[in-house]
Amino acid sequence: STPASKKREPPGWPLPPIKSPNSASSEPINNGNPFGTDPHPLLITPAEDGLTNFTLTPGPNYPSITNEPFGDGTCFNLEHFITNTFPQLFQLNEVLVPETNATVSFESELGFASSNEIARVQVSADSGQNWKDLYTQPGNGGYESSFTPHRLSLSAYAGMTISLRFNFDYLGGEYEAGGWPLGWYFTDIVITNTQALTNQTTNNSSVTNIVSGDLADYGLNGLVNFTISPPPYYYVITNPPVGSEPLCFHLTHLDPASQLLQLNEVLLPSANTMVSFASQLAYATSDETARVQASTNNGTTWDDLFVEAGPADGSSETNFSPQNLSLAQYAGELTLLRFNFAFTGGSYYPQSDNYIGWNIEDILITNLQQQAISIIDTTNFTFTPVGTGTFVLQAQPVIFGQFPLSFGPITKVAVGSNATPIILMSTPVLTNGEVLLNFSATGVPNITATTFQLLQANALTGPWITNTAAAFTTNVTGSSYLFTATNNASTQFYRVLTE
Repeated sequence: STPASKKREPPGWPLPPIKSPNSASSEPINNGNPFGTDPHPLLITPAEDGLTNFTLTPGPNYPSITNEPFGDGTCFNLEHFITNTFPQLFQLNEVLVPETNATVSFESELGFASSNEIARVQVSADSGQNWKDLYTQPGNGGYESSFTPHRLSLSAYAGMTISLRFNFDYLGGEYEAGGWPLGWYFTDIVITNTQALTNQTTNNSSVTNIVSGDLADYGLNGLVNFTISPPPYYYVITNPPVGSEPLCFHLTHLDPASQLLQLNEVLLPSANTMVSFASQLAYATSDETARVQASTNNGTTWDDLFVEAGPADGSSETNFSPQNLSLAQYAGELTLLRFNFAFTGGSYYPQSDNYIGWNIEDILITNLQQQAISIIDTTNFTFTPVGTGTFVLQAQPVIFGQFPLSFGPITKVAVGSNATPIILMSTPVLTNGEVLLNFSATGVPNITATTFQLLQANALTGPWITNTAAAFTTNVTGSSYLFTATNNASTQFYRVLTE
């Protein structure tokens, strides 16, 4: 390694910083992207890879991977062969989240096919319930003698969760079942500028409770405790350019966008909670700033705890400096923490080497409580604390049976030594202009007709008013009860309150 007393310079230095696209410079950015001009390719699938990324249904009674009819390579092939007179569905296994410039490219050759056989590329944004055509080509009784390249845009589905498939459709009637070349041939499938949805869950409610403990992360276990955004295409954990530590976190600007390394845990600091780390700001311009930030409103706004801008001369620090930050001002508040290598415009160094950007080592957070997560496979749950203390609850909705959305707000609960009332509402029932609201209650002493109040609102955010006209009924003494209210609104939200 380079001695700490010397300035480390890469071969061929100096490399000048470049201007961001919104500055006066019009020079193209050469960011050293290993994927070429496309920063986010998802997959490149030639037929030689087999059905690694796709599932074909129904199971074919013909070879689905074959030689190109008029070439020397291999390709995918879908047919309606004798008894297999059903649409042949060749579906991508991954669920995609496209960006605005996402595309699907492939090469296609339609062999012998009748007008009842149609080659389609389709997208579904509702977990496969409905499919929309991106590309269609019906048969004409003849055949094509070469492959034609196609490039389809996914921009209409930017930010949505979608499924993708190649469908050799069959509408009924005549079809080609003999001859050569037969059916639909395609290959070289390339999907760009999209992310794949992973770790899917179904009907999961998350119960999050805070437990005591320090947090130490030296980069040895990867990004176990952190999430980086936007998704990088450089190594976030790498060898430090100086010092004896084996690994460090590394943030840089291959693109003109701030790099956010956020702690996954929600913290509950105390008066003596500290965040410690070692920092080395390597080559950076004065427009690139290393920040440590905290948020107490679920990430809506962030406070700076540590700020270091790149020097005006664009030079590099030659060693790591220890930093110790207090979280005392956030004592008792639910707190998020992140390392932000910020860029707001101007010039930046667009290289991914470890001597460019911000390097972070030996992250240690002490004297705090942090969250632990358990998963319950139900749409309702009863929170039963393991003891007294501070807990938080957080729910994650799931749509279309398998796609989780963002977590909702975090609610902090203080559990004392007395029994905590627990109320669980059942699904409302509409009948004869009335809504029946069954609910169970435990831990509520001396229940009478005035123990509970029914609150209602036109929106989930309120305002909530008490429905004094609702009728109260006891279903099972000591456990189950019913409110009956007049239903006079198209949308209504209800709560049951007890003192």
